[in-house]
Amino acid sequence: MMACCVCAKYFLLFFNLIIWLSGGAFLSCGILVLYKRDLHELFAILSYDSHLVPSIHIIGYVLIGLGIFVFIIGLLGCCGSVRESRLLLGLYVFFIILVMGGELIVAMYTVLLSKEWDTRLPNTLKRRLLKYNYSIPQQFEHDLDIIHKQ
Repeated sequence: MMACCVCAKYFLLFFNLIIWLSGGAFLSCGILVLYKRDLHELFAILSYDSHLVPSIHIIGYVLIGLGIFVFIIGLLGCCGSVRESRLLLGLYVFFIILVMGGELIVAMYTVLLSKEWDTRLPNTLKRRLLKYNYSIPQQFEHDLDIIHKQ
């Protein structure tokens, strides 16, 4: 019976390590969305006549927030499993449920946003490309040229 408890303890520790790493992955994805230079140039192209770019930045900030939160929760779970503290493990379970709900909300928001991208973005870009001015380039033309050079 004692071996089962030890096995459960190390299984929980391993599970918390995976959660801790997933928090780091969320954090890095959020930072990537907000600070990668290539994505900023793409967002600059998409931001003309569109309100979708602020939504992308919101997703980046939410990913960073969730990443930090999950990272801390994984640490809380590791400490709770090593010390066998009921309080820490109870808080861990509560926060894991909150994080899963938050991830579900972000996933639904992203799916809803992708449908909007599929309908609005092609029309907006077609309209802007038809108005492309070769002789006097404006900011859109300049940003589009930067994207094409890559």
